[in-house]
Amino acid sequence: MITQDRISPNQTRKRLRILFLTNWYPSLENPVEGIFVQEIIRAVSIFHSVIVVHNTGADTALDQPWTLEQEENSSLTKGIKTYRFRYRPSTIPRTTLFLSIIYFLQASRWLIRNTGKPDIIHAHVYQAGILAAIIGKILRIPVVISEHSSAFVRGLLSRSGRLLARIAFRLANVIVPVSTALKDSIVDNGIRGNFQIIPNVVDEEVFFYQQKKRVKSVLRFLYVGLLDLSENKGLPILFQALERLLECDASWQLDIIGDGEGRGKYQELVSEYRLKEFVTFHGMKTKSEVANFMGEADLFVLPSIKETFSVVTAEALATGTPVLATKCGGPEDYINQTNGILIEAGAPEALFEGLLESIKSLDSFDNLMISRDAHDRFSPKVIGEEFTNIYNRIL
Repeated sequence: MITQDRISPNQTRKRLRILFLTNWYPSLENPVEGIFVQEIIRAVSIFHSVIVVHNTGADTALDQPWTLEQEENSSLTKGIKTYRFRYRPSTIPRTTLFLSIIYFLQASRWLIRNTGKPDIIHAHVYQAGILAAIIGKILRIPVVISEHSSAFVRGLLSRSGRLLARIAFRLANVIVPVSTALKDSIVDNGIRGNFQIIPNVVDEEVFFYQQKKRVKSVLRFLYVGLLDLSENKGLPILFQALERLLECDASWQLDIIGDGEGRGKYQELVSEYRLKEFVTFHGMKTKSEVANFMGEADLFVLPSIKETFSVVTAEALATGTPVLATKCGGPEDYINQTNGILIEAGAPEALFEGLLESIKSLDSFDNLMISRDAHDRFSPKVIGEEFTNIYNRIL
């Protein structure tokens, strides 16, 4: 069950078998879903043997109780053995979850026969965590649950979701929220567990230091994120602040990376606020293209109302770009006076004042130090070691 890889003639490191279970993961239908989950798994794979089971959910077209199919697309697996788990929904109301637990138990036993028994089951998000926690108890395997869901911090957790999270977190050995704010929100929902905070991973092969070549005449601001209709990302507030900024400073350009059903709405708002010549919508970009935009930006702006972590903000820091971020949850753990400015969320005036302060402060930031500090916090090796410490402690 445990193998050993030789590190040096006098030192060995135990290499564990980790089974990951997640409902969020890249697929052909949605290649960007759960990329942050995949990055954590890749970080753990530096130190351990990992297998991923992506629970794609109930499938009414399935002609058998369940399937566990290995993913062969290397662009999706990134070198990690990955399976897609599907199951037939129950015909009896409110029993599909119970049935999915039975099916996943059967799938787990098949997997153990063919790949070996895992030392740890590591689930991502409470919906997958409930399956992992129950199966872990039945098979006597310790369970870790990483939590990312914004439902806790945004007050969107349903009554049934709260019950599932409460059961899953009580049964699991360790719960790993990605930020202090997320952990506090979980507790505020009346849910308890053995918590340890570990942040998300930044891919250091893509997001690395890029020396700034600032054009003094035009400052480049950057936003990266979903353009949805919920307005949780705070874009209308950002546009109001930028309209105010135009009254005293017009030497800037905002690049917006991302897409979504709200893009048309936001483009109309840009026109209404007379910002059309200052704001450019670039749509979706690859990770490498996003990294290049971050490296060329003078300031990364996060105007969100609520965030559990904000991976894009950490990625911007990894390129050496200072950040203007709202106190929306996650960024409070890692934004400070050395790498950016924090302001109140949901307030156009605060965002305007933050923009003015950021513009004045840009020359005082040490961009190389910002990048190094981000890599010290979020690199795959650092995060992989933190999870290794948890695994070793609970075994």
